[in-house]
Amino acid sequence: MSDAPNTPHPLIALRVNYKNAYDAAAMFVYLISLYGWGLWIYPLGRDYEHLANSGADMPFLARQLFSFEVKTFGANPVGYHAVNIGLMYACMILIYHFVNKSAKGLWWFGTLAASLFMANPVHSETMHNLSGVADLVPCLAGLIALTVYAWNTEKPGKFRQAMALVSACLTAGLYRDNAALGLVLVAYELLVVRKESRSVARGIVIGALAIVAAIIGGQFSHLGEFDLRQMFAPLYLVFYPIGFLPKTIESMHERMWLVGLSIAALSLVIALIHRKARRPEFIFAIVSMLLLRIVPSPREVDLVHMIGGGQLLLPNVLFMLGFIIIVFRIMDHPRWRVPMITITTTLVIVFFVMQWRSLKTWSDAGKYVRDFQTQAREMSQSGEALGVLPNFQNYKGAPLALSESISYDTPFSTRIEHVSLLPVNRPVIDSPQQWIVSWSESGGEVALPKIEEARRYFYFPRAERITFNESLSLKLIWGDAMPDAMIKVVPQDNGELRVLIEGADLPKVLLPGNVTRKETNSETKSNADNQ
Repeated sequence: MSDAPNTPHPLIALRVNYKNAYDAAAMFVYLISLYGWGLWIYPLGRDYEHLANSGADMPFLARQLFSFEVKTFGANPVGYHAVNIGLMYACMILIYHFVNKSAKGLWWFGTLAASLFMANPVHSETMHNLSGVADLVPCLAGLIALTVYAWNTEKPGKFRQAMALVSACLTAGLYRDNAALGLVLVAYELLVVRKESRSVARGIVIGALAIVAAIIGGQFSHLGEFDLRQMFAPLYLVFYPIGFLPKTIESMHERMWLVGLSIAALSLVIALIHRKARRPEFIFAIVSMLLLRIVPSPREVDLVHMIGGGQLLLPNVLFMLGFIIIVFRIMDHPRWRVPMITITTTLVIVFFVMQWRSLKTWSDAGKYVRDFQTQAREMSQSGEALGVLPNFQNYKGAPLALSESISYDTPFSTRIEHVSLLPVNRPVIDSPQQWIVSWSESGGEVALPKIEEARRYFYFPRAERITFNESLSLKLIWGDAMPDAMIKVVPQDNGELRVLIEGADLPKVLLPGNVTRKETNSETKSNADNQ
């Protein structure tokens, strides 16, 4: 009598028989378990300007979608965040298919790539800002173009060819972040498509027409405004998504040879990996990340706090493809299959923990901003202009941007007359220390609490323009919105920085600082908290 056939576990049978649907459901669970906690995060930073103009300065489709959100959800942050979650889920589904079509490896590679992409802290602002559609819509368009092109190379046909052409031209022509997509598609044809299916003419035609569409759409209008640091340095954050230490940025700024040494070392590592992997898809991923950054973006990326990292979404997709290729190559060795599953699972968990920490930070920052708005409304009733001193900007990657939160009439804010006096980053959100030493209409003195290292880059958003013991115009450092006043930053023997401000007719009412400074025994946490 023969043994009865083994019956697989119901979940395993479900995974085998309905792998696409099963993986889609699993990715949705991962997404909700991570970002569901952030549905009530209060608007921060860039949100207020976008809310005030209903997204008028956003790209096509993102503008219309955000305008709809403002009209529909008003002052309910849950609706805005739910839309972000929906768009992120669509991106994950496309990454799943794009990676699986390109890598042609184990099916769960697509789920791994999508999950790591979704949880990468480099673009936390995309999910935590109410206005995340400004980043998600261009990324989604780019993913549609990449996935359709990969689909067409896998199963060529006139309809798929037409879809690939149309999606590539629309994506490159409408979105500056995707302006160089045509070059990426040519690279895909040359490096990813198998020889038996490769058509160089197809790649050149579609790629060239996409470039023409980007030129017609004006996406290359800023091509000559090269800032190599801002173009390519942020890519490092994609695989080092915790931000640089202020001390590191200061060292790089003062010793350019370190930058050259870092680039040489990174290039050597990439060359060695490629030599071992022997998979051209890896080089495609690295080259394409660089290609997508050749068109300068009007938004800078803060290398310490990672504000502006939302523009790195599509490069992150390509980085995930390169990472999957490395995993695939290592798992060719039977002894490494189980360890690699353990390593990649651990990496996903680490990214989730980092993102939960980011959610907590943004939630705390939102509460601080909301309290600041309440105090500002109460203090503005006197009729006097309000001075925002210090004007806190970033807190561990969350954009406090206090002045922004009272600059516009939106469902979440009221415009209040104010003057920004000293934009600084805030090291600890609940510090009991008082920052204002003295103040009058002609200026005063601010004490920045003691920290350990990199004082300029730790506190000042534009630290490269700050010179110790030298009087500088506020407008020269932070722009024309600042008052006609002079600033001098003086280091103290105890490690503090004293900021002297001199001007005329400056506001007497200050928030959030206090005029009387009380000495405390509390110590501001070190700059390691940024990490």
